[in-house]
Amino acid sequence: MSKELDVDFIKSKLEDMLKVAHTDPRKWKVKVHQDRFQYSCPICGDSVKSPGSKLRGTLYFKNLMHICFNEMGCNMSFTKLLSTFNIALDSQRKLDIYDYVDSNIKYTSSDATFVLQRLDKLINLDELTDFLNNTPETQFSKFSPIKYHSAVYQYLKFDRLIENFDNIYEAEYAITSKWREKVLVNLNKSGNKVLGIQIRNLKSGDKRLFKIFNFEKLYNMMHPNNLLDELEAKSYNKYSNFYNLLNINWERPVTIFEGYLDSLFFPNSIGAIGLNSIDDMNFLLDGDENIKFRFFFDQDNIGVRKSLTMLERGNDVFLWQKLMQDVIRKKPDKAEAQKYFCKIKDLNKLVQEMKNPDAVTKLNLEKYFSVDSYDKQYLDYTLYPDNRKNFAKNKQKQHK
Repeated sequence: MSKELDVDFIKSKLEDMLKVAHTDPRKWKVKVHQDRFQYSCPICGDSVKSPGSKLRGTLYFKNLMHICFNEMGCNMSFTKLLSTFNIALDSQRKLDIYDYVDSNIKYTSSDATFVLQRLDKLINLDELTDFLNNTPETQFSKFSPIKYHSAVYQYLKFDRLIENFDNIYEAEYAITSKWREKVLVNLNKSGNKVLGIQIRNLKSGDKRLFKIFNFEKLYNMMHPNNLLDELEAKSYNKYSNFYNLLNINWERPVTIFEGYLDSLFFPNSIGAIGLNSIDDMNFLLDGDENIKFRFFFDQDNIGVRKSLTMLERGNDVFLWQKLMQDVIRKKPDKAEAQKYFCKIKDLNKLVQEMKNPDAVTKLNLEKYFSVDSYDKQYLDYTLYPDNRKNFAKNKQKQHK
């Protein structure tokens, strides 16, 4: 549920700010509407000929963004507007405002087509390419589309069996001044507009490197003298946690994966940054009954537990164990086959083991989604080691 907005407090701060911004008292008034305030824009000065009557500045309650209908360059968040005129907010008030805006961020099917216009600061891919390749302190170099037969190309094409490079670039990333890693760069983008990136090296196990650059981090890297306002960053960062979000057809089922690469094999899907970001996805199409979400979690203890939770909440989940049962039924050594199949943690690993990028079609994975409570029988997490317990045991041993 959305938090309550202290409208009287916001109005009082607006009035304080207007008295600093305008010398003409006719420009100090604030007109109250059900969903917004209207006032003379303090940035551009609003009308000279009709002071106090045009009221081209608007503060919307929903997201506390100041919008000027005279000059787009005036637009900014409420907190930034106040700080521009040295109007102070105590730390608790700031936190309350951040929590309010955070709880009101919604992405509904009715306004999905306008998201790119609302997120008007999205980063141009050509500008990002130029910046990363010419700014050594970013630690990036050789940032470019995938080159034929490069190390990243070989890794994706032959190791991971990924053939869709539309939203993947390659680069080198400096770990230290003398140590550079070749990395693939997952681009969370729509067309030529970038919302965030994730990099990972080409190694496995303990040598794996993952690094997330959400929108705020990317934007601030590129604009160190004009940092993104914390309040405005709320929306951008929430969106940037979901890979491929801006390219989804909301009239079809939307499949949510724990990671980016798995989502490349499945149509109309979103890759999340792990399970924590999935827990924070209520803002996506909240309350829109026309949207069908499905969850394709990893085949491990935590993933199966999460599937069980989501199924109990009435969500469709992918049933690894039902798929496993159907596949093993055809194997001569069923015990060995089950032991082997349990080691396949995610969709990409399944594709690799089958040596078939089109495993989704070959195995008809669509039929293994279920919202039927009877199918809890296929969500036995005891089949997999609990990595959290093993980690805790290992830490205890090290301590001793």
